[in-house]
Amino acid sequence: MFGFGKKQAPKLLPSNRGIGISGKVSFSNAQRSWTEHFNVVTLAARVLRERGHLVKSEKSWLVDQASGFILLPQIADLQPLENGGVRTTTTI
Repeated sequence: MFGFGKKQAPKLLPSNRGIGISGKVSFSNAQRSWTEHFNVVTLAARVLRERGHLVKSEKSWLVDQASGFILLPQIADLQPLENGGVRTTTTI
């Protein structure tokens, strides 16, 4: 009703300049066209969990449950490659 208990995203630091946490990229080649969707929060959570870390996913950030650290993944750069792959840079 009044937003009590509503979780607000932590403020990004100027040193963590990203362009967002999710998006989509369209590709095409001689054989086909397709679109890839991504969410760096979801991807980071999956990788951390696969490596044994307990993390809680929020809408745009993660909380490491052992340390209490808040992790703010941000996509910083995305470059489609000629072979259909993608080179990305992500900051946390």
